[in-house]
Amino acid sequence: FPEVKIKIGGFMNDSGNENDDLKLSTVRADVVKQYLVKFGIDENRIQSEGYGSAEPICTDKTDICDAQNRRIGIRMIAG
Repeated sequence: FPEVKIKIGGFMNDSGNENDDLKLSTVRADVVKQYLVKFGIDENRIQSEGYGSAEPICTDKTDICDAQNRRIGIRMIAG
């Protein structure tokens, strides 16, 4: 699917400093992008962005919920 473009989103839980979480989630998304580029996907087809703790999956104060909120999301934006 050479016409497909994707966006990778990095997410964090809300247990840390929001500025640090935003930086870490950005790094998390960028690392996934670099991995895909390493395996031959044109980097112009991939966007990446960190969202910090802005979009939690769950809000329970449990280890399981924290783990679910520390994630990567990938969505198709064109193609």
